[in-house]
Amino acid sequence: MLSLFFRLPFWMYLVMAVCFGYMTEQLVVNDRKKDAEIAEALKQDPPQVVDLSGYDPARNKALADEVTVSGWINTEHNTELTKSKNGITTGTRYMFVMAGEGDSEGSKIARAVLILTEAERDFFAENSGQFLSGLLPQGFEMTFNGRATSSMSFSDVARKAMKEQGVTRAENFFYLQPYFYGREAALSPDPNAALDIRTVGYGIAGVLVLLALSKIVMRRKNKRPQKGDSFANGPIVTSGVDLQPQTVARTAHANDSPVRRLATAEPSQSSEVEEQVSLVGRHVPKRATRIWVNMLWGVAGVAAVFILPPILAAMVAVGILAWRMMPQGRAQPETGGIMSRVWARRSKEVSRKLASDPFERLRQPDHRQV
Repeated sequence: MLSLFFRLPFWMYLVMAVCFGYMTEQLVVNDRKKDAEIAEALKQDPPQVVDLSGYDPARNKALADEVTVSGWINTEHNTELTKSKNGITTGTRYMFVMAGEGDSEGSKIARAVLILTEAERDFFAENSGQFLSGLLPQGFEMTFNGRATSSMSFSDVARKAMKEQGVTRAENFFYLQPYFYGREAALSPDPNAALDIRTVGYGIAGVLVLLALSKIVMRRKNKRPQKGDSFANGPIVTSGVDLQPQTVARTAHANDSPVRRLATAEPSQSSEVEEQVSLVGRHVPKRATRIWVNMLWGVAGVAAVFILPPILAAMVAVGILAWRMMPQGRAQPETGGIMSRVWARRSKEVSRKLASDPFERLRQPDHRQV
């Protein structure tokens, strides 16, 4: 899969970069909405305490998914959750299953689940008294103020563990993230959240733009005209043969000598020579193709200006300008630029002369001049 990714055309990387930029900005917008909702939730009082047996998210969940619930922890299902890769543990969490007052002891129903890190577990064990709110026949009643979510880190492992233990999730089941360190600390917006999102998103987009630019450069480099030998496929092949002037003089009139073959060559062979002798050049794209390519680059430039941040937009603009400044169309001399048409006319004249009789000099009497 990775090899196929690096074989994509350059414009695919640019499209993906623009998509990543758009998704990044959408994430930033959602984060700002979340911060505004959190700020509004802080202005209000915490929700009223409700027992997990009668919890209804439509009535008991406030802004920013905040809840205040009470219940008891079914210690029979306390589980250590682990993730591993290739036999190596990559993470550990601790699961606590909560039930409501209406659930009997030994119940297999999970109303809510706490998934805690090791630091949170230690804090909870040391400060469990501040969450204690009563005594039930099933055990100690605990009251938590926190955030109710449908999924969180290690939630997939928790579901698998509950299934193995035969625990059934209730209709309004949720994962609870308690505000162990206070409501204000938990609901305070992260000032670096937008910067972190943009760093990751635009970092990926920047890498894609660099890949597109490298593809463009390699494509232009591979299509650059190569200097070739116009006589490489001619009737005289000197590869691996050391012909001294004296040898050429002695064999000039031999029946099977190269010069004799040239002298007796039929006029029809000139057409074959004409086909063999050609200047190396690049294909000139059709006008419609050039128009569509220019329109595509224009749309990419406009999208870069309005969607991407200034730094990434500048990178895209530099890439477009670099691509447009590269020589395109027919083959040009290395000096390029304004002399391209003069060079094309001169190349046609040389091509006609070579095609008419490219080996005329070889027929001169003084072969030592060759």
